[in-house]
Amino acid sequence: ETPFIVENGAAVYFPADTPVAEAAEQLARSGKWDAGSIEMVTGGLEGGEEWEEGARETFSRLLLGAGRARIVEALEEIAGELRLHVRGISEMTDTEIVERTGLPPAQARAARTREFSEPFVIMEAAKGYGEEDRLALLERLQPAAEERGLTCTLGGRFFHLQGNHTKGTAVERTILCYAEAYPRSAGSGTHGETDRLRTMALGDAYNDAEMLAAVDEPVLIRRPDGTYADGIVLPRIVRTTGIGPQGWYEAVMARLDVLSSAGD
Repeated sequence: ETPFIVENGAAVYFPADTPVAEAAEQLARSGKWDAGSIEMVTGGLEGGEEWEEGARETFSRLLLGAGRARIVEALEEIAGELRLHVRGISEMTDTEIVERTGLPPAQARAARTREFSEPFVIMEAAKGYGEEDRLALLERLQPAAEERGLTCTLGGRFFHLQGNHTKGTAVERTILCYAEAYPRSAGSGTHGETDRLRTMALGDAYNDAEMLAAVDEPVLIRRPDGTYADGIVLPRIVRTTGIGPQGWYEAVMARLDVLSSAGD
């Protein structure tokens, strides 16, 4: 019933015939924003028990990323150029993905099924490399990616080679679509606050930086080792004490409590 963003911001899927999907289509047609291409797509939705088996939905898809075949080819070129031994997720077995991610086998297989990006590891960095070392490797990778019109970023477990976009790119576009679909007055709201769209994002990895910068209320979630992602410095950021899902729950419930007490 609501939009979702995939593969580090490569595409935004707006359920068809919703106000936000109509706003996305209108904005794309207007030429007022640099949005990328938008098209209707139909796909199956797998997983949760709430979906009937084989259920299919239609979406207005805002495409910001590049095709995976081109990205996989570029990764091979970059690895050779920088003399790095890389292993992309498309090369990994189900067992290897399970070991690297902790995902159940079915989800591990699904993680390999991508359209617009290639997560990968650098074998030289498998042991004894902290996040500072991995960020240094990212500084080597990024110029080579940019030469090919791509970008490279760093997640919690993998590097990611992708098109010229970030999670922040997609979040910004999605916010614009919501603002277009649900215009609000510029007058005063509850307790004198401006009655306008407010946004919140939560993340725990370096590749969340642009997404967190794009919203009103950014939350940096504590990681299992007790640390927070390096390289994310924002003046209004909130850091959770809870780890992982517990931190996410902590931050969301705190915000809902504020809204409840304000009568919103």
